[in-house]
Amino acid sequence: MNWFRILLDGIHSEDTRQSGRFFRVGLFFREQMGSRLELPGTEGCELYNRRNWMLKLGIPEHFVMWPLLVCPMLSLLCAWAGGLY
Repeated sequence: MNWFRILLDGIHSEDTRQSGRFFRVGLFFREQMGSRLELPGTEGCELYNRRNWMLKLGIPEHFVMWPLLVCPMLSLLCAWAGGLY
């Protein structure tokens, strides 16, 4: 069951990386940059509000999509590659 251990390690490392990226980039960087992150033509868009961005993009991406979809797929790939050697 060596592949299962590799699978769990991959899921854990990717989840840890995503939660760190959420707080570092999602909260701190957006707070520091403010309105400089807005693209031309999107001034005044509701999505660039910090609260709306967190609810509609940040939380679903970092805590739903990555842990439930991307991390297991990457972990299976790592476990498969680890099983080849």
